[in-house]
Amino acid sequence: MISQHRLLLLILMTIVATGCQQKEKEDLSEFVAQTSRMKAKEIEPLPNIKPVEPFAYNAQEFAEPFNKENLKPRQVVSARSGTGPDTNRRREPLENYPLDSLLMVGTLFREDEQRVIIKTPEGAVQTAVVGNYLGQNYGKIISIEENEIVVNEQVLNSAGTWVGRDASIKVDQ
Repeated sequence: MISQHRLLLLILMTIVATGCQQKEKEDLSEFVAQTSRMKAKEIEPLPNIKPVEPFAYNAQEFAEPFNKENLKPRQVVSARSGTGPDTNRRREPLENYPLDSLLMVGTLFREDEQRVIIKTPEGAVQTAVVGNYLGQNYGKIISIEENEIVVNEQVLNSAGTWVGRDASIKVDQ
C-alpha cells in the first residue's frame, strides 16, 4: 500500500512539473518570436582615427632633476638695505592664513595698549597688538588705528632679495 502511494505521488509530481515547464517554455517562445520580429538598428561606422605623430623627447639639454645639487635647499639672499625675516622665531597663529582672508572686526583701546580683533576664515576670533605677526608673508603689525591696521610684509622680489611692503586691513562692515 505504501508503494502504491509513492507511485501515485510520483506520477502526480511529474504531471505538475510538466505543466509548469510547459508554461515557462510558452513565455520563452513568445519572447523569442517577438524579438525576432523587431528590426535591428543600424550601427554607425566608427570614425576615422588620425594617426598620432610620434614625439621624440630629448631631455639632455635640461638639468637632471635628481642631481644632488638640485636637492639641496637654496640659500635666501638678504636685501642690501637690511636682513630678511627671522625664520627661526616661533610662528604665531595668525600666520597660518593669507592676509586677504583675515577680517578686522574691531579694536580695543585701553590707557596705553591698543589691540585689534581679527576674525579667521574658520570664524575664530583672535586679538593682536603692534609687533604681532600675521599673514603668510611674514607680515608684522606696525600700527593700529580705529578702522584700519597697517602691516609690513617681507617678500622676495625677482632678484631674490627681501623687500618690505605695506598692506592694510580695514574694518569689515
